[in-house]
Amino acid sequence: EILDYLTKFVTWDLDRIEQTGYIPAYLERKAHLSARDELVKLIAVSSKQDKASELTFKGKIDRIDLKLVPVCLKQGAVENAVSFRVVDYKSGRPLKDKPIKYAVRGQKLQIPFYIVMTERILSEEIKKGRISQGQASLEDASFVYVAQDMEDKKGKPSAQEKTIKGDEWKDFQGQCWETVKEFLSYIREGIFPISPTEDAQKCEWCEFATVCRKGHQPQKFRLEQDARLKKYREIGNLNISKKSNKT
Repeated sequence: EILDYLTKFVTWDLDRIEQTGYIPAYLERKAHLSARDELVKLIAVSSKQDKASELTFKGKIDRIDLKLVPVCLKQGAVENAVSFRVVDYKSGRPLKDKPIKYAVRGQKLQIPFYIVMTERILSEEIKKGRISQGQASLEDASFVYVAQDMEDKKGKPSAQEKTIKGDEWKDFQGQCWETVKEFLSYIREGIFPISPTEDAQKCEWCEFATVCRKGHQPQKFRLEQDARLKKYREIGNLNISKKSNKT
């Protein structure tokens, strides 16, 4: 069964590479972001006053694909720019909604962090001359589900994807980092509200499942009435709407 999934995925992936021109360039690339430097620019946290700004976010990006895109400059000159895609493999069930919706609500922040980490990686690679000069731009970032319905309706090898497009990211990245900023303030104050979801699988993986009181009604009532969590509750109900792309 595993071999069957793998065969179908590789067939689908090679076909997509041929169609899009994107080439896998980095696999399982370790990366990090420090709130003291990069994230301080994105979420406006004071590194002098906020202990949360001492946090370092670490990750391992499954895959980064690159493609050189010709860009016309003034006077007819042509320069290659770098377009990139971020891929994160998943074996579980696909998301029911758009990843950007989960991101702005603070429920799925992995892709936003991977996008920024990738931008940093590519910026350093450009400076070192390892890839062409120019600015790196996001094409899309996707969760790719490698063990779910590996055939399309016509019986051809396929894989389900849930994607944040580059233009979509420009529109909503500001909201994502406002959410991160709010969550960092809770970490600083030692506030970790219980936030159960419909996905019971998360509870199976949770390291704090044995002490969680998600089913305790008095606790639930207190959380609903806690004035400190007013913004937190609002974030959990954010809807996607066109807003400015400020970061």
